[in-house]
Amino acid sequence: MRGDLRYSVADATSYSVMVGIGEAYLPAFALAAGLGDIRSGMVATVPMLFGAVLQLAGPRLVARCGSHRSWVVGCAICQGLSLLLLPLALLGTSTALWVIYGAATIYWAAGLATGPVWNTWIETIVPPRLRARYFGRRSKLSHAAVLLGFMAGGFALQGGKAAGWALPTFVALFGVAAAFRFASAWFLSQHRDPHAGNLFDRRLNWREVAARLTGAQSGRLLAYLLSMQVAVQLAGPYFVPYMLSELKFSYVQFAVLTASTFAGKFAALPLMGRLAERVGPHRLLVYCGLGVVPMASMWLVSDQFLFLAGLQFVAGAAWAGYELAMLLMFFEAIPAEERTSLLTVYNLGNSAAMVVGTVLGAGVLMLLGSHRQGFLVVFWLSSALRLLPLLLLTRIRDTGPEPVLASTETVAIRPSFGSIEEPMMATLDGLPPGLGDCTPGSKASQ
Repeated sequence: MRGDLRYSVADATSYSVMVGIGEAYLPAFALAAGLGDIRSGMVATVPMLFGAVLQLAGPRLVARCGSHRSWVVGCAICQGLSLLLLPLALLGTSTALWVIYGAATIYWAAGLATGPVWNTWIETIVPPRLRARYFGRRSKLSHAAVLLGFMAGGFALQGGKAAGWALPTFVALFGVAAAFRFASAWFLSQHRDPHAGNLFDRRLNWREVAARLTGAQSGRLLAYLLSMQVAVQLAGPYFVPYMLSELKFSYVQFAVLTASTFAGKFAALPLMGRLAERVGPHRLLVYCGLGVVPMASMWLVSDQFLFLAGLQFVAGAAWAGYELAMLLMFFEAIPAEERTSLLTVYNLGNSAAMVVGTVLGAGVLMLLGSHRQGFLVVFWLSSALRLLPLLLLTRIRDTGPEPVLASTETVAIRPSFGSIEEPMMATLDGLPPGLGDCTPGSKASQ
C-alpha cells in the first residue's frame, strides 16, 4: 500500500506538469499557428465535446478489458501520444486546423475516459481512513506542479519569442509535456489492481442514467449548472486571443493573469470550506453564483495589467466557492459502483454546454468582428446571461450544512475561471465531519 501511495503522488505530479506546460498552451499555440482568434478560442472546448462523445464507450470497453489499471495506463499513453501529434500542424496552414483539433480530440477522449475509471480504481487502493489527509497532501503537490509547469511554459515562450523561435518553443513544450505524461503512465502501471478480472462497476442504461440525473432536486441543479456553463463559456475561450492578439500581452503577462485566477481559487478554499460548513452548500452556491456574474464584464472597466491581475484573483475566489458548493450538492449522492457510468454521461453534458456557449460567443464575434469592441461585447453578454440561471436556484431545496471534505485534480488551465477540476470521488466517503480544516488541497470540482 505504501508503494501505491508513493506512485500515486508521483503520477499526480507528473500529470500536473503535463497539464500546466502542455494543454494550457494549446489555444496560444493555435493562435501562433495562424488559426485566428475564433478558431483558437474554440480549440479549448470543441475538441472536448468530441472527446466526451468518444469516451461514452469507456464503461463498456473497461468491462471487456477487465482491468482498471490496463485501461487507465492505456488512456494515459494515448494522451501523451496526442501531444506529439501537435507539431505536425506546422507542416502547412491547410492542415493546421485538422491536426490541432484532431490531436486535441484524442487528448480529451483519453483524458475524460480515464477520470471516472481512475476514481473507481483508486477507492480499491487507498483505505477510507487515509483518504482525507492523503488526498489533501496529494492535491497540494499536484496543484503546485500545475502552477510550476504553467509559469515555466510562459517564461520559455517569452524567451523563445524574443529569439524568434516561438513555434519551435511550443514544439519543445509539447514534447516535455508528453514525456511527463508517459512518466505518469509508468507510475500508474506500478499500482496494484485488486479487482482485475472481477470489476464491480455497475453499467447503467440510459433510462437509469436519466432517472439519476433528472430527479426533482438533481434535475434542477443539473439544469442550473449546465445553463451557467453555457453563459460562462460564451466568453471563456476568448480571453486567450483577447489578451494575446488585442491587448498584446506577453506570454509571461498571460501566464501571470491566468495564474492569478488559479491562485485566488485555492487561497480562498479554506474560507469557502468553513462557509459551506456554516451556511450549507446551497447558500454558498447562491452567494458565489452571484459573485461570478460580473467578473467577465469587469474586463470592460480597464485593460491595465495590475487591475486585471487583481480582478483575476477575486474571480478565482468566487469560483472556488461556486465549484465547492456544486461538488457537495451534485456528486455526493453518487454510489461508488455507479460513478463510472454517471460521470461519463455528466462529462458529455458538461462538454456539450461548453461548446454551446463557445459557438454562441463565436457567432457574436463573427457578427461584430474579432476586434476589441467585439470581445468586450461578448464579455458583457456572458455576465448578463449568468443572471438567468440563478432563477433556478430558488427551486432547489436547501438541505442545510453538509460537512464533506473533497479533493480534486486539475485537468485544464483556463484564464476565465482558473482551472477545470476533476473530483476525487473517494474523498466523499467515510470521512470525519468538518470542513473547518479545509486546505488548498481540498478543492472543488469542475
